[in-house]
Amino acid sequence: MSNRPKIFLLGPTAPYRGGIADTQAAFARALEALNVDVTLINFKKLYPSFLFPGKSQFVEQPSPLAQPQSHRLLHTYNPLNWLKVARWINRQQPDYVVFRYWTPLTAPCWWGIRLFLNATIKTIGLVDNWEPHEKRWSDRALNVLFKKSCDGFATLSERVAHQIKKETSKPVWTGFHPIHDKLPKAVDQLEARQRLGLPQNRKIAAFVGLVRPYKGVELLIEAFALTQKQTPELFLLIAGEFYTPLAPYQKLIAEYNLQEHLCLMPEFLSSDTLRDAVCAADFICQPYKKATQSGITPLAYAYKRPLIVSDVDGLSKPINTDRSGRVVAGDAQLWAEALTTFTETSVLEHHRQQIQKAIPNYSWSRFAKNFITALAQSFT
Repeated sequence: MSNRPKIFLLGPTAPYRGGIADTQAAFARALEALNVDVTLINFKKLYPSFLFPGKSQFVEQPSPLAQPQSHRLLHTYNPLNWLKVARWINRQQPDYVVFRYWTPLTAPCWWGIRLFLNATIKTIGLVDNWEPHEKRWSDRALNVLFKKSCDGFATLSERVAHQIKKETSKPVWTGFHPIHDKLPKAVDQLEARQRLGLPQNRKIAAFVGLVRPYKGVELLIEAFALTQKQTPELFLLIAGEFYTPLAPYQKLIAEYNLQEHLCLMPEFLSSDTLRDAVCAADFICQPYKKATQSGITPLAYAYKRPLIVSDVDGLSKPINTDRSGRVVAGDAQLWAEALTTFTETSVLEHHRQQIQKAIPNYSWSRFAKNFITALAQSFT
């Protein structure tokens, strides 16, 4: 291997939407800034339509984030494609191939490509989730298949690293979830509220991002209902596409008579709309029932919004370490008390100051430097 390592990153980037695609591009930019020879290999076919729970796999408009060029070669469920891609990679002679692993559904594809790669090419699994939040009977077998595909692993959280280390003796590098480096510029809170039609004179708690059963939005609604007599100035925003039926949440809102105190935006959020939702809020809520890590935490940091998060592995550590918010057990009354406390301006200001101090620890530059060091130490 030369002093300028040659790395191929395999995974989704634009025009695919979502956090995995955005972070894949950000990782490539950070490596390029370190004089690494980076090639992005993207999907031309990712999920079969019947397996994708959202409305579309693709962005409707070009992302404002700077997007490196990628080669759209991969087909998740076509074995002939795996052979073709592997042969193409072999001709380019990279030092490393990095498989992005966020769902077990990609395991056969990565295994098939690894099967035909030259033995001199090291393969690294960059793992977002090891134990899926929404389990399938096939998950364990697919994880075993993926383990066979990799010479080592890299993660974005200690929680995921711990899960992998329990199942393999191969090297595992423990990383962190960096803060996006090319987000839309922050806007004034009142301007963001005006754009979204939110009240100007109330404290706003916000849940943002995809709504899935494990994210505990019903707990947040129940806790918010408990605050209304004591803290009527509090308003709740729930913004994000629902990957679960919307009706039960609407029923819960109606049962608690929260329609005038809550805004529901059940839609996929563009980068600008997501920015507006976070900037409009005074603080961000993550009432998850389980987590490995979350892209919402660094997003909140980027816009300097304190957080209330569940006391679960994968969410609590950065909040406790950085003192960027509050960690709360999964109980509606405890969440209600935390919500009420966060209506105090002094509390919010304290946590904002702590976030400002912590931000340098979560740069993509630092992540990429540490990753390259780990490659040299553990994967050569």
